[in-house]
Amino acid sequence: SIGDTLWFKAYLLDKVNLTGSKMSGLLYVELDTDSAEMVRRISIPIKDGVGWGQIPLTGKIFRGGSHVLRAYTKWMQNFGDDYVFTQNVYIGIPSEDTWMVRSATALKRVADKNQLSVDIKLNRADGLSSPVALKKVEVKIFDEWHYIFKEEMLTGLDGSIKLSQAIKDKADATRVRVQITSLEKADNGKVVQIPLNINRDQKMDMQFLPEGGKLVSGIKSTIGFKAISEDGKGVAALGAIFDGVGNEVVLFTTLHNGMGSFEFTPKAGETYIAKILQPVTKVVALPKINPTGTVMRVTNPEQGDNISITLAGLDKMPTDSAAYLIGASRGVIYFSQKLETSKPDIVVAKSLFPTGIARFTLFKGKTPLNERAVFIDNKDQLTINITSNKTNYNKRDSVGLEIEVKDKSGFPVRGNFSLAVTDDMQIRPDSVGNNNMATSLLLNADLKGYVETPGYYINRKDKKAWQALDNLLLTQGWTGYDWKDVFAPKKQPRFEAEKEFRLTGIVSNLSNKPVPNAEVLISSQKPSFLTKTITDMDGRYIFTNLPPIDSGSFFIQANNEKGKARSFGNISVEKFKAPVIPMYNTLVMPWYINTDSTQLNFIKQRIARNKEDLKLTGNVLKEVKIKSKKIIPESFNRNGPGNSDMAFDEADIKASATMNLYDLLKQKLPGVKVTNDRLLPTLKWNNSYLIVNVDGGGLPIRLDPNSSPEDLIEEMNKFGIVGYKGMEVNYSPKNSLVYYEPSWRRTLANLKPAAVVKSEDSLRSGYVTSDLPSGAGWYYRAGFRAGYLEARANVYSMDPPPIAVVEITTKNGSGWFFNESPASVTYRPLPVMHPQQFYSPRYNVVLPVIEPDMRSTLYWAPDVTTDQNGKAKVSFYTSDNKGKYTIKVAGVDAGGGIGDATTKINTNNTMP
Repeated sequence: SIGDTLWFKAYLLDKVNLTGSKMSGLLYVELDTDSAEMVRRISIPIKDGVGWGQIPLTGKIFRGGSHVLRAYTKWMQNFGDDYVFTQNVYIGIPSEDTWMVRSATALKRVADKNQLSVDIKLNRADGLSSPVALKKVEVKIFDEWHYIFKEEMLTGLDGSIKLSQAIKDKADATRVRVQITSLEKADNGKVVQIPLNINRDQKMDMQFLPEGGKLVSGIKSTIGFKAISEDGKGVAALGAIFDGVGNEVVLFTTLHNGMGSFEFTPKAGETYIAKILQPVTKVVALPKINPTGTVMRVTNPEQGDNISITLAGLDKMPTDSAAYLIGASRGVIYFSQKLETSKPDIVVAKSLFPTGIARFTLFKGKTPLNERAVFIDNKDQLTINITSNKTNYNKRDSVGLEIEVKDKSGFPVRGNFSLAVTDDMQIRPDSVGNNNMATSLLLNADLKGYVETPGYYINRKDKKAWQALDNLLLTQGWTGYDWKDVFAPKKQPRFEAEKEFRLTGIVSNLSNKPVPNAEVLISSQKPSFLTKTITDMDGRYIFTNLPPIDSGSFFIQANNEKGKARSFGNISVEKFKAPVIPMYNTLVMPWYINTDSTQLNFIKQRIARNKEDLKLTGNVLKEVKIKSKKIIPESFNRNGPGNSDMAFDEADIKASATMNLYDLLKQKLPGVKVTNDRLLPTLKWNNSYLIVNVDGGGLPIRLDPNSSPEDLIEEMNKFGIVGYKGMEVNYSPKNSLVYYEPSWRRTLANLKPAAVVKSEDSLRSGYVTSDLPSGAGWYYRAGFRAGYLEARANVYSMDPPPIAVVEITTKNGSGWFFNESPASVTYRPLPVMHPQQFYSPRYNVVLPVIEPDMRSTLYWAPDVTTDQNGKAKVSFYTSDNKGKYTIKVAGVDAGGGIGDATTKINTNNTMP
């Protein structure tokens, strides 16, 4: 919820033995939007593989909506996205005037078209028995940003709205939404967005994946399959395999999460198809049948001590090179055996492997022929017992907990753990264990793609779970290492491991050659700091043990032999480069849609708490409405001081914790992006061209006709935000009108569409830019040049493209600052966030209850360390809420043991 703080504990472990990593000392943690835009990025110190911190979810930085939490080190960027931690997080803004939504979607196939039916009921947040009745509303159905339905409607007595609309096959199901806008004056244009969970049966996909990777004629194989609905999740399916003349060969049906398996012996020269009968009639081709080859069949019983492997087709392999079976886990080979063609059956002890996913690969020389993943469970996780000092607790009562940790042999364990206590009435507990340590480290980390309900496979509380786990590995774990990379010569890693926060760069001369033994000075004002160092033989300087600096910057200067700034040459600073953020298409419903009773309780408690915070005491005066304007001193805003649609002062800019102009714009103006409007990359905000001025002048960027959107972003990233005093945004017609010059309208009116098309080359060289405002700057004009082409359809109506203008005011008021000194550079680093203390009230003195205590998270302890007896003690106080609390403990020991435990305590609503 906006206003909360996101608390976290990070465990950075060595992949081989799961002990605390010694390689990295910094972890990057960020929250991104679901459209892959970074909102907040911090770094935290890591010691012996653990660290903890927090991200305040302030309203000045965050907007409500779906986000993705990511965590990674610089070293991890060498290995792609596979090991980056990700988790969906929805950030909400509960308030009393929020409209809660009950939404049900149905699809029917009518005359080869998808007919979408939507039933919606609107209720106020103060309770589902308070309908939004008889309201005039405008209802639109959007396919991404284009609406396909629009109608003014009146809600029913029960707050109901019913819609029906045909949806095109090419529509992106993850982007279809309903937008409801109140037309009642008292609601002040309230808007509710409702994403629709659409799964068109004909869009269902099914994949068939043979065990070991290949189907060979005449050899029995196990085939795993997965049916995926349009939203990317598994869907129950039923079907059969048919041969070339239409004979049914075998039936198949899913077991769990859209996955299943069946045995099948293909015949030589035959072709096979799979006919899906449910949930839709569909035909899918089976993988190619190979006339010769090998097939790997693996039997891995849940309770047995051994894995049985049968390698069919060995006797038909050429004898030009030896064949081997390799068993590996966590990137380490634990089993290797040279094969004899007369002995195709192999037994492998599970005890050779650590707990987790193991992969068996059949090699002919260095060529992999078959691969199969299995799960090994040595039942060696830590045992964590949580004991409370009472069976039941009163209101604001003291709770004492003892945590005891033992290894698989029953010996006490010294380790580092985290503990969280949450109120079941407001926070739905993770009863399946989807976010447990074992789930994350032993399953998710070694599988590609999205794993639904991973806790089901790890905890295995029903008899079919082990087979379902094997089906998961048949479908999502059937390919592992890229063996070409394994056998290739070792490459130098692109990214170094960071032991600590440091600043480094190069001092060079006029010939761009490194300058050794040059003196480099670094300083900052807040905190006051100054030190020096000497460059090495490669001209590189390194500063370590730097003070934490949250919103300021460092000044770095290269000096000559006399201790003064160098007159020639250059000094650079190595800046943090974040990994590319992939798009996240997983649909996460907003908190106000189809809310369950637990979440509704949280919302009610939050609203009640906000009311308590606003209670007045003493003599209550009549309400006086004050319309204040944020004034940016000495602003160049053409509308005058305080007359902008949005304004951010120096404190707001520092609080953003961004380091450059583009990141600042993305954070403060959600939806900002760079598009390529045929002529040049152009900055846009929603449907408007975004123009950036500083101290009345434009953004001095030079781009050529071949520039890409990435080039513009890189250019904008050169403009740090050090020295910004304020930023104002004018986007409404009232405030942006002053930026349209009369000459612009005349020019646009005199152009004809054909002339515009023919004059693209002229536009690149500055055609008609003399008619544009002279003080707007080069990029201002580039945006308008692109606007000529954008506005071709509107030429005769004289409608110019919509614009939004950002006015930035600096402290010195002299426009964009260019560092004329080649020997110095100013750099604002990514802030290192040090952990803060989680607030937990202490009710150790009986006092009158004045302020209600309705905390949803009662306690958070990221650093619980067990002693030589494997024990630790924790205490906290209950709140005013009655019900159950969930206590969760998770952590690691020094020997690579991992563990989770959950227990509950009962509370009543009486004072002790």
